[in-house]
Amino acid sequence: MVSGLGRFAGAFGGDGLASRVRPARASLAFGFRRTRTALRIGFCRNPADRRGNGQGIRRGKCDFSTPARRVSRRASLPYFHLQGAVRVGRYFVLGLGVGLWAGSAIADARIADVRTDRARFAPGETARITVEVANDSAGAFAGELRLCIRKIGDGAGTRVCPVSLAAGETAVQTVGWKVPQADFVGYGIDVDLVANQAVVDRASHALDASSDWRKFPRYGFFSDFGPDQTEEEIERRAEELARYHIGAVQFYDWMFTHDRLVAWKPDGTLAAEWKDWTGRTIVAETLRRKVAAAHRQGMKALAYTLMYGDSGSDRPEHLEWAAFKEPFQTDWQKVESHPPTNSFLFVMDVTHPEWRRHLFGELREAFRQFGFDGLHLDNLGARRLYRYNSDSRIDERRAFPAFIAAAKRAFPGAFVLHNDVMGNYRDEIAQSEADAYYQEVWYHETYQELRDIILDAQAKSGDAKPVVLAAYVHKYDPPPEWIDDATVRLLDAAIFANGGFHLELGEGLEMLVNEYFPIHQPRMRPGLERALRDLYDFQVRYQNLLVFNPAGNLRDGTPGANLSSSTHALDKNARSESLWTVVKVLEGQYDAVSLINLFGVDTLWRNRSDPPHAQRDIRLKYYLDRPVRKVWLATPDDGLGRPQELDFAEGRDGDGYFVEVAVQNLEYWELLIFDKRSSLEANQ
Repeated sequence: MVSGLGRFAGAFGGDGLASRVRPARASLAFGFRRTRTALRIGFCRNPADRRGNGQGIRRGKCDFSTPARRVSRRASLPYFHLQGAVRVGRYFVLGLGVGLWAGSAIADARIADVRTDRARFAPGETARITVEVANDSAGAFAGELRLCIRKIGDGAGTRVCPVSLAAGETAVQTVGWKVPQADFVGYGIDVDLVANQAVVDRASHALDASSDWRKFPRYGFFSDFGPDQTEEEIERRAEELARYHIGAVQFYDWMFTHDRLVAWKPDGTLAAEWKDWTGRTIVAETLRRKVAAAHRQGMKALAYTLMYGDSGSDRPEHLEWAAFKEPFQTDWQKVESHPPTNSFLFVMDVTHPEWRRHLFGELREAFRQFGFDGLHLDNLGARRLYRYNSDSRIDERRAFPAFIAAAKRAFPGAFVLHNDVMGNYRDEIAQSEADAYYQEVWYHETYQELRDIILDAQAKSGDAKPVVLAAYVHKYDPPPEWIDDATVRLLDAAIFANGGFHLELGEGLEMLVNEYFPIHQPRMRPGLERALRDLYDFQVRYQNLLVFNPAGNLRDGTPGANLSSSTHALDKNARSESLWTVVKVLEGQYDAVSLINLFGVDTLWRNRSDPPHAQRDIRLKYYLDRPVRKVWLATPDDGLGRPQELDFAEGRDGDGYFVEVAVQNLEYWELLIFDKRSSLEANQ
């Protein structure tokens, strides 16, 4: 429905009403702020021929500067338009419009989707880029698709494909692109639909060119393995995650019990299905197919397991392997359990060699049966427990890293993640052999605290590991019917701008709001699904300025940044009623300055939130260590994420060399990119 209503959006501009689309040269409009109603009357010679977005945009060799996301009109003749619409959030949900072209009918051709055939591509592989084009009009459409692949602001490849559609026809155009040899690079894919030399519609996507998913660990989950999962549904769910560039999938609660992972029949053959600890049916073939579907989409499959859980009976099967609440205990009722009352799960001694041998044996069989690529190790948070009949305490601070190392040895080549619940053992887990630092976030409720977790974990790993946060929105609320769009968009902006990753997307595009993944409420609205796809595209496109750059020397430059504004309050510590500024510096090449809008919202990321108050005409002055060649502005909020070149002024004063720029509009997150390369460096 959203894409079908896109043709209405182009009639509005200014005052926050679909400000990314400005077709009218002269117009009259009125509107209301939150649930927006507007009427516009306008005349323009060429609705798709906008002169930028009022931010000093200069047109380059690949003209993708126009901020429109859905412009579905023929754009070559004079046009009169009268239109009204009601807008809620990002998209119009009700619209009425009448338009007249001088000598031509309106062309309703549009780009329905742009996607690649996998979540990730290794250097040298050929990526298949698919563009779906639909003609919603009563007449034929003839034009072309212009595709440009970008590395930050530089062109990396172009394609032009003719398009001819009958009335009501939808066509799919697939283009092959050989990925360059540079490893761990993010690219933008920008597509324009053109007719009569005018842009009719445009859309964008991104591509992660990485030989190993662990450098940029976009992490998702599967948690449903029942008999209702058809092959078509399994494939669809894997394809959905791949469109968000998910590199690995956690297979959550797939096992029979926590200590007997695989269920067997009395004759020693694998059971066709079993009940998990909550009574849900797990079908072995469904599990196997979901692992295979993940693999077809270029995603790794990690088997969730609790590293010390025995849930197979009403008491521990091997008491001598158990962990006790008190010293010198042999009574099974003194074994640590979860929950403490009405226990169903007993905690084992994670250091006991026989327990470890048993669990690794179970996991090895699961790898053989289902094709897992790695492990996701979980625990119940910090415990002060004792070994069997001893006053020797189990030192989890040492025991957990040792278990991770043992898993790496037991499963050569396997990926291993470990949940550092609440960050209890960050120093040790960040330096362990885990492939990334993963933390389930509890009791750190502000945006600034999330930044602190990410930077602290990176530093303690020697800047060697990316950071994944399991941060559950609305956790402490009575469950709402729908997830708040603004809550998630602000949270992901906070995590992504600071170089982190967020475990949040999974089964059927569910959003995690609870540590028990199979809970499927509340749900996302379609508009949030689209906004998240834009955010993930944006993170991929600019991952070399946000997370890691193969050239090295990417660092957080926020504390020392000299950035000021004559129009707006700026803050480096994520305070309300300010623009939160986060700076990344790639030495000698780029500075990337994130502006996150915290006007009109609190700083508690888990809370339900209204959208931040949109900001206008932001004047900025920024000091750099060397002259700037170009300044780019990009945002996921426009649905494209394309870099738009800005005019800038430069000068020197007592503090050194500075650049001044103006940002016209800010909804949630804007990224300013200062290109410090020389012309020679840029052309290499």
